[in-house]
Amino acid sequence: MASNKSKAILEEMVQLSVDVINLCQKLPIPASVANQVIRSTTSIGANFSEAQDASSKKDFVNKIYIAKKEAAETRYWLAIITKLTGKSLT
Repeated sequence: MASNKSKAILEEMVQLSVDVINLCQKLPIPASVANQVIRSTTSIGANFSEAQDASSKKDFVNKIYIAKKEAAETRYWLAIITKLTGKSLT
């Protein structure tokens, strides 16, 4: 069962996903780039959510590690979007 802190973090991840999806719909970027950043961003929350119901500590750590890797990939795609559009995303 997820703690209140985990629930709050997951809500922030959901909001991040929604924000990135909305951003991609507004910016003139290639569909392939939009799809990649949306997939990596939504994967962060999906893996964090799965970690909350992990079958073992090892399973939990693995899912959190995957979420961390997806966050790094998201930063990469957002940097590309910044270069493509000339707009700061921060």
